[in-house]
Amino acid sequence: MHSEALQSLARICTRPLPTTADVLDACALVRDALRAEDAYVIRAGDPYFIRMGCECEPSTYEIKQRGYWIIWREGAANPTVPAGLFDVDGGIVAGGRPLAAGVPATHAGAILPGDESNSEILVVRGPWPSGLTREHVQFIEAARPITAHLVSNVLDAQRRVRQRDQLTSLADVSNAFNSAGAIDDALANIATALAKSANVDWVSIMTYNDAGDGISERITNRARHSETDTAAQFQGTTNRAASPVELRLGHELAKSGGAILISDMFEPDIMERAELELLRPELPALRAYFRRAHLISVAVFPLVFQDRALGFVSFTTSTSHSFGEAEVAFLRALVSQAATAIMGIRLYRELQESQAEVSRREEWFRSLVLNTSDLITVIDADTTVRYQSPSIERVLGHRADDLAGHKLIDHVHPDDAAGFIAALRDLMTDREGVVTGEGRVRHRDGQWRHLEFTGTDQHTNPAINGLVLNLRDVTERKLLEQQLRYQATHDPLTALANRSRLADRLQHALIRSERTGTRVAVLFMDLDNFKSVNDSLGHSAGDRLLTQVAERVQGCLRAVDTVARLGGDEFVILLEDVTAEGEATEVTGRIFDALGPPFELDGKEIIVRASVGIAVSDAQRHRTDGDALLRDADTAMYVAKAHGKGRFEVFEPSMQVALLDRLELLADLQHAVDAGEFVLQYQPMISLASGQLFGVEALVRWHHPRRGIIAPSSFISLAEDSGTIIPLGRWVLEEACQQAAAWERAYPAATAWTMSVNVSARQLQHPGFADEVAHALEQSGLRPQRLILEITESVMMQDVTMMMGRLHELKALGVRLAIDDFGTGYSSLSYLRQFPFDLLKIDKSFIDDVASVPQQKELTRAIIELGKTLDLEMVAEGIESNEQLVRLQTLDCDLGQGFYFARPLDHQSIAELLAGAEPKHDAA
Repeated sequence: MHSEALQSLARICTRPLPTTADVLDACALVRDALRAEDAYVIRAGDPYFIRMGCECEPSTYEIKQRGYWIIWREGAANPTVPAGLFDVDGGIVAGGRPLAAGVPATHAGAILPGDESNSEILVVRGPWPSGLTREHVQFIEAARPITAHLVSNVLDAQRRVRQRDQLTSLADVSNAFNSAGAIDDALANIATALAKSANVDWVSIMTYNDAGDGISERITNRARHSETDTAAQFQGTTNRAASPVELRLGHELAKSGGAILISDMFEPDIMERAELELLRPELPALRAYFRRAHLISVAVFPLVFQDRALGFVSFTTSTSHSFGEAEVAFLRALVSQAATAIMGIRLYRELQESQAEVSRREEWFRSLVLNTSDLITVIDADTTVRYQSPSIERVLGHRADDLAGHKLIDHVHPDDAAGFIAALRDLMTDREGVVTGEGRVRHRDGQWRHLEFTGTDQHTNPAINGLVLNLRDVTERKLLEQQLRYQATHDPLTALANRSRLADRLQHALIRSERTGTRVAVLFMDLDNFKSVNDSLGHSAGDRLLTQVAERVQGCLRAVDTVARLGGDEFVILLEDVTAEGEATEVTGRIFDALGPPFELDGKEIIVRASVGIAVSDAQRHRTDGDALLRDADTAMYVAKAHGKGRFEVFEPSMQVALLDRLELLADLQHAVDAGEFVLQYQPMISLASGQLFGVEALVRWHHPRRGIIAPSSFISLAEDSGTIIPLGRWVLEEACQQAAAWERAYPAATAWTMSVNVSARQLQHPGFADEVAHALEQSGLRPQRLILEITESVMMQDVTMMMGRLHELKALGVRLAIDDFGTGYSSLSYLRQFPFDLLKIDKSFIDDVASVPQQKELTRAIIELGKTLDLEMVAEGIESNEQLVRLQTLDCDLGQGFYFARPLDHQSIAELLAGAEPKHDAA
């Protein structure tokens, strides 16, 4: 039943446009599979934790908000623990316990890891008085990553909708003052408009009094930019006394021209950051408030109008948020608009407060009009300028007198002139109306500035007798809008197209291909073992590597082709006007060639390989369905990964079934180590000179309860990608050492033989791997000199400095090291001389033709001579014939293994070999 539920989850996960309803379907599957009363997803990010797909108020939830916070913090603090068990009584949550079978609990909770945050929780309500069964625990562990992927896709779709809304909301800040029903609502409107435009959780505005020594107003956005209205109760002003830091903050930031940016309030060393000196006295209190409100990041900007500090604005989010350079510039522009609106609010309130000062206020507004950045222009019907406000000198560089008597239309961009004339014609037709528009007007320096205008007909007013235009320079806003449009369609790291732009280009390409009779090809590319770069060199180096990869890939394409980054290390290449499948494979070959040379990162050479899935459009299968074509390429990429990585595969319909099978196998793999489903076999390694047993190599096999024996080629890549390789590799090491020690005790007189164990890249990158080897030797009692650790050549080149240190740690334990599959990687002779290896294993591809192809014999001879020059024992892999054996003996190769000698054997067969190697003694 659990296998069927996991297959159903996988099918939901692969839907092209998942929605909240799909999340509810997935939760129902989890609930039924665990025989629970309920299962649902909770999101952190509002003032409350919000249940996805539920319209009920948070106060009615079965667990109190503090309880959800405890479950969230338990999972966030222990990222290696996939899920936990909790007891809930009256909505109160007791401390969590790691997920295990046979432990009574009322609820289970699991953090759903996403690309940008860990803010979603899967909650399952039992209860389970006798604890979960082992099958239930295995199901939760397998369902967690699949559910996380589904929720991440749903939230990503919602995020893209919000980004589109952001483009239309930029002007809301400027309009907030005018749209307020009452002047007292204007500041709240501005806060709400700022939050909506910036797409953040909280926006707070604090304004100073006229003297600048007190807080005039505090307000938080009344309705947050999210799918709930629960934040409404947090609106409004407060009258608490201002702290010294609050009184100084806006003034100090205005003076320095800077801002305070904190991506994580709970960073351990935040108290030591020099730029937070001003906030240091209040940081403990701020942390406590952020913890209660489950907030994490904050950005603070000063409110400045004509060099005067009016207060400050803070943007706060409930997830860790890095404020990039472009986003900071955008927020500054929003705050600048807010400062102008707030100054207008103050002036308006002052006007209301005292009618006795009306004349003084009129003079103030007249001065403001004369000196504002907005232009006031009075023209005749033929656009001749009769009056121009002095502010034109700041906006367009002209003196007001220079334009008087000249036609305004002569300064309008030719492409915008017709629209401008049409607007004036409409105004003169409807003299009671108002016209609005925008266009480009030439600056005195020759540049074009974008201006918005509002026009009214004042011919009947004898004091004016003309058309009045109010013009505002919106060039910066236009540039911001262009930047937002660019950001909405491009990856910020590599400047490649993003998922949204790719979908649009793919849709248009498919429509065009129907019309032209050509085809469309999609290449889905994923970098192999990219996580190891982030783990060893850091995310900054990983980002630089992605940028360099993007540049090389672009260099392989035509101008009409599109390359996009979907996130992480996933790239998609769209090829248009394709006539045959071979064109796509040819482009893939060029990309592989371009990625071949090492990448330079921080003085280190990094080798990058990629797996590529290719899908070519089919008139019956795809037509205009770009999602299906992309999904097919993704499926082919996973097949390439499963077949050994560093290659490409062309999609075939049968692969879809294979992908579902892979997902099911991945789910089974999560618990296979604990279930004891793995066994070891051992392949002998023979001395070619004497024919005696030199040692054995431990080879892992998966004894699946339903599928039978599964070869490593079917599950090792899955283990590498999912991280299961760490516990699996530890088990293989410990089991091999235990078996070798048992043989050592049983056959003490046997010739000195060795036990070889393969080590994965993930294991070597783990800082505690040398300690794990030492523990395995100590626990088993095996002598270190009997153990050989085999490391694939390509693994060493990922981070040479780190690998060098790790290998020397292992050598210090007394074990021996072998370089495996030599000749398939990119290691240079200079590096090879530095590594402390004892044996070199020549890859089978060099042995296959050593007896029949002269060039192959000479190449193998060169490798053997190279190894002997470096004092390495040479091992030939994959010997399958007597001719190969004889040739290798003439080349003076030391050791060999392969089916010619023996296939992998069980431990009893190896014991018989060791018993036969012992000297025989006559009976006394």
